[in-house]
Amino acid sequence: MTPQSTGDRRARAAAAPGDDGLVTSLAGREAEADRLRALLTETAEGRGAAVLVEGEPGIGKSALLNAALAGAGELGCHVAWAVADESDQNARTPVVARALGLTGVEANPSEAWRILAYVRDACASAPLVLVVDGFQWVGETDVLMCERLIAATRRLPLLVVIASRRQPRGRELTPLRRAVRARHGHVLSLGPLPAEAVADMITVAAGAPPGPNVAEVARSAGGNPYVVQQVINSLIRRNAMRIIDGRADIDPAAPVRMPQSVRTAARAAVDHLGDSTRETLRVASLLGMSFAVDDLVALTGRTPLGLMADLAEAMAADVVVDTGTELAFRDTFLHRAVYESIPDEIRAASHRRTAEVLARLGRADTRVLEQLVATAPEVTEWVVSWLAGHHAEVSRRHPRETSELMRHVLATAVPTEQQRRSLRTALSRLDFRNERWSTDS
Repeated sequence: MTPQSTGDRRARAAAAPGDDGLVTSLAGREAEADRLRALLTETAEGRGAAVLVEGEPGIGKSALLNAALAGAGELGCHVAWAVADESDQNARTPVVARALGLTGVEANPSEAWRILAYVRDACASAPLVLVVDGFQWVGETDVLMCERLIAATRRLPLLVVIASRRQPRGRELTPLRRAVRARHGHVLSLGPLPAEAVADMITVAAGAPPGPNVAEVARSAGGNPYVVQQVINSLIRRNAMRIIDGRADIDPAAPVRMPQSVRTAARAAVDHLGDSTRETLRVASLLGMSFAVDDLVALTGRTPLGLMADLAEAMAADVVVDTGTELAFRDTFLHRAVYESIPDEIRAASHRRTAEVLARLGRADTRVLEQLVATAPEVTEWVVSWLAGHHAEVSRRHPRETSELMRHVLATAVPTEQQRRSLRTALSRLDFRNERWSTDS
């Protein structure tokens, strides 16, 4: 029995639900691809190596492996390749055994020696390239097997390549990373693509360089190639993109919908975090794309030390990044996924409470207003009192939003007669000013 062929590997990788979906471009990943090709060549010449490729969902791990290792068969190597999925966590057959084409191997630590013996025999006839993609889904037996195989790369013409999401809560990736480095292996951490690489992707997909509005949409993807590609493809399918002055662009007023594939990927990036971390992120999402830890402390009632473990987990998973002055969600799609996980029935009350906390902390009136107009607010005595005392300030910067909030408040029975008269007068002045601006323009 021999490891599966390159052709079988291609079919399996293309059909499996991996992290990277339709991403095929290597823009911005040339250095990593060159490193893998060099290690492949060395393995074909008899010197083994171990590689861990890690990164968030959609960052391009699978695309990198498929492109960089495509020539393994032509170099005379055996190729064993498997893409794990969620069902493999408790599967009876280890993913490594499946990659090697072995049957009758059970998910039992004692089977690791059988796998190792088989690999030694395979390497005696030709160098072996063993790839396990989606490693975040494998069980403990696969972890043990891969650690043994990584150790064997120092003695055999064996290239072990493992691709995984970063797993801040998982116990699997830390010892594996340690094992790779202990054998002088290579850890390739794939971060967001640079702006130039994103522009190259859009140019290939759209047939022209991106215009300013498309470039702005692409920036919201946070350098994630899968998200960029899905959003651009969605715009193309909806005929929302046009070639204008030699650039692919869209109407700035056109809505940019989140494709279901991106929504699913964003949720997947968040769902594997701990319950406490997800709840912390929900509160943070009320504050917007970026947020201050001090505000989060006040909103949650927790100590900074208590929050740091949650925030560290979110940062390790690339859901949250440090901007230098605040923390922020890595991209707007992750922010939307977290925000939309807040039940509709409590969202308005949550925004109203957030507004109260920000006002108590002395934050800018416009930030308080943002909370009150994020959804149809729950009108309380505090909301009416705050609006009565701050409408003059916020109406200068946000006249439309202030006008809408006034109408919403006046439609309730909460304001006192004095507050009602004051707000009606202010609304009339604001409407007159808005009408005059409209006429002048």
